[in-house]
Amino acid sequence: MRKTHSVGLIIPNITTPFFGEIAEIIENALWDKEYQMLLCISERDLEREIVQIENLARRQVDGILMVYQGEQSKAIQFSKSIPIPIIFVDRPIPGEYSVATDNFSGGQLAARHLAELGHRCIGMMCGEAEIRNVAERMDGFLTELRRWKIDVHPDHILHGRQELQFGLRVEEFLTKQPRPTAIFATNDIVAVGAWLKLLERGCRVPEEMSIIGFDNIEMSRFLSPPLTTVGQATRSDSHTRFNGGSSPRKGVRKDQRIIQHPGSDSIHVHLSKKDIETTCNFNQPQSTLYNSPQL
Repeated sequence: MRKTHSVGLIIPNITTPFFGEIAEIIENALWDKEYQMLLCISERDLEREIVQIENLARRQVDGILMVYQGEQSKAIQFSKSIPIPIIFVDRPIPGEYSVATDNFSGGQLAARHLAELGHRCIGMMCGEAEIRNVAERMDGFLTELRRWKIDVHPDHILHGRQELQFGLRVEEFLTKQPRPTAIFATNDIVAVGAWLKLLERGCRVPEEMSIIGFDNIEMSRFLSPPLTTVGQATRSDSHTRFNGGSSPRKGVRKDQRIIQHPGSDSIHVHLSKKDIETTCNFNQPQSTLYNSPQL
């Protein structure tokens, strides 16, 4: 098959900031290599995913990058029937070529951060736990809390879609007794929704309630105070993948590290290649163990 110097990218939606940032990063990395990106948006539709793979195959793209919708996606099996390589992005498939972060370790790091700040009553806002990476974040978070002898009461766990509107439900925690002093949201857009609702209700962040998200989307650092978040090293990783770095491997995920922005209190622990942006306080003195540029 002749090369077309084009690569397809399939993402669930473009309104979620994390997916938009992934698309921008991949487009720029491909452009630098004189490749064209063809963007497809599945709108969380499992049948649409299949049609998009078929359409890209007919266009004879050189490869497909895909963020599949969920574990029920038919695209995973269908991808085996076409002669075009597919790499799964963000949501890994065991035994298939995938580029993804270690979500379990990310969940552990989030829990450890809150526990070290002194939080003992913690709430969780879990978006679409049927998606593998979300389930792994939750599992890692709860596993680490158990190591600290911290239990999360079932009433302190909310479930919903990974959308801003779900984050607004954080006000349900305000009437709980005991009331959580910290919230873990399984992605940043949910955390941003929670942050906005708490401010609207007059609850100070982080003095009265801390929030930690996951993904390190661009808008998280423009909140005041900046959102605490487990960050994925998407920008540096894309340049590694497209500019002669290591190839994606079957069933292998990237490791992590923690980064602390100035003006907040946390830790700086290098585990490997993944970022955590943290800016929680919970009435503790500030520390700047790692100085990254402040925007």
